[in-house]
Amino acid sequence: MEKIKQFKGIIAIIIALLGFAFYWFQYRPAQARKECVMTAQNHSRELLKTKANMNNGTQLQDAANKNLYLQPDYEISFKNCLSEHGIAN
Repeated sequence: MEKIKQFKGIIAIIIALLGFAFYWFQYRPAQARKECVMTAQNHSRELLKTKANMNNGTQLQDAANKNLYLQPDYEISFKNCLSEHGIAN
């Protein structure tokens, strides 16, 4: 009877560890990436609008009006956001 209680305790600990590992290595990074995609898009769009206003460039202004963004600005913002969330890449 004592061995059964020990076995149940060990199984409970293993399940808890597996649950934590799933959360830490799968769920948390996926949620952070979703948030970072939205944050990076919004930040790079705002940055493009600022660049268009500073340079008075028609191409930049057209892109800003179409709600587009520059890829290098997006990539930098995305990497910074991931770093803030504690995710390497």
